[in-house]
Amino acid sequence: MNFKKLLAQSIFWRGFYFFSVLLVNIFLSRYLQAAGSGSLYFLTIIFSFLQVVLALGMEQGFTYFASGNIIERNKLVGPAAIWSISAGLMMIGFIHIYFLMDDKPPDALLSSWSLYGFLYVSGQTLMGYITALYYTKENYVLPNLLLSLVN
Repeated sequence: MNFKKLLAQSIFWRGFYFFSVLLVNIFLSRYLQAAGSGSLYFLTIIFSFLQVVLALGMEQGFTYFASGNIIERNKLVGPAAIWSISAGLMMIGFIHIYFLMDDKPPDALLSSWSLYGFLYVSGQTLMGYITALYYTKENYVLPNLLLSLVN
């Protein structure tokens, strides 16, 4: 494929994904109202920050090794899955440390926040790694379509 066609395909499908994110945000804002959506977005921002830190920016490494055919793409899926689960487990540790340091949140939230944190960080990290692998194959449709459907 030529560069212009790949660029247009990438922009279209990434735009489709971001449009689905916009629809989810509108739905949540309407459904949860201001207080509920504010709390959800605050928690999401905290989880997102820690996800970026725990992912260690390895998406670029996966892209480098896969695009240069230095390491086969299918061999990179295993380390991606292992590190995603490890990042999720570290997130649970951060949540437990937060609950030890701050007496304000009720203890009933500990198990649900631990589950949400693990799933969010593991899922987002794995999604970033696998999406990078698909992009090296110049496949922009499948990862963005799947992300949009999950939304």
